[in-house]
Amino acid sequence: MNVDPSPDRGFDWSWTRARKPKKPVIYRGVDFRKTMPSWGSRVEDQKDTGSCVGQAGAMVLRYQWIKSGICRPNDRPSIRFLWMASKEMDPFVGYPSTMIEGAGTYIKSVVSIMKKFGCPLSRDLSMSGKLSKLASSSFNEKAKRGRIASYYALTSGSGSRKQSFKFWLSNHGPIITRLNIDEGFVNPSKKESFVLQRYTGAKYGGHAVVIAGYRTRGGKDEYLVKNSYGKRWGNKGYLWVSDDYAKLAFTEAYGVVV
Repeated sequence: MNVDPSPDRGFDWSWTRARKPKKPVIYRGVDFRKTMPSWGSRVEDQKDTGSCVGQAGAMVLRYQWIKSGICRPNDRPSIRFLWMASKEMDPFVGYPSTMIEGAGTYIKSVVSIMKKFGCPLSRDLSMSGKLSKLASSSFNEKAKRGRIASYYALTSGSGSRKQSFKFWLSNHGPIITRLNIDEGFVNPSKKESFVLQRYTGAKYGGHAVVIAGYRTRGGKDEYLVKNSYGKRWGNKGYLWVSDDYAKLAFTEAYGVVV
């Protein structure tokens, strides 16, 4: 677990800047597994790499690509590019960390990479390390086609975290978030009805995941987490967490738009 808190967040755009002139929609619930099955059915497994930032960034970016018609349904952003570029471009310069599998970075780095450089397709730079025979100029041009227009901090600015999450999920799409992991997250129940309720404290460090929906049950809000531990984790790679859990575990979150 190697995702550190992002520095210099005071200049981030807050989510309220993403509002459109018309009144935003706030749905009763959202579940992107159902509204976009071609996106939700694929669950990655980062295995023993520290690639969660690239994994979560690619999930969020791919949703926006599909929604906007930028890519074909089978096209996928390069997880390795987002992961390695984030480590290369982040402010941590204590040692050269790009080639070190377990080296950490920040989720703000990955959304900054998406905005400035974009992202190539996985077939041009895969997690296996196989490179396509592209000149640097061709590679960079391919990456630019996938650039996002902006990213917004959803845990800062006016309004509550709960309000910002619901607004973003209702109007824009999934959210990349950082959380400090506890024992319950590492070994959750596999029951479909299971909800991680109680946060027991940061035990395993920081991790990046995607918030892929929300619902209200019995007057309490719950968020759907999409992880990158493969389909054996939780309920086929997904897990519901309570708002009380999210309030303590989730330390920062970003939404992106293309």
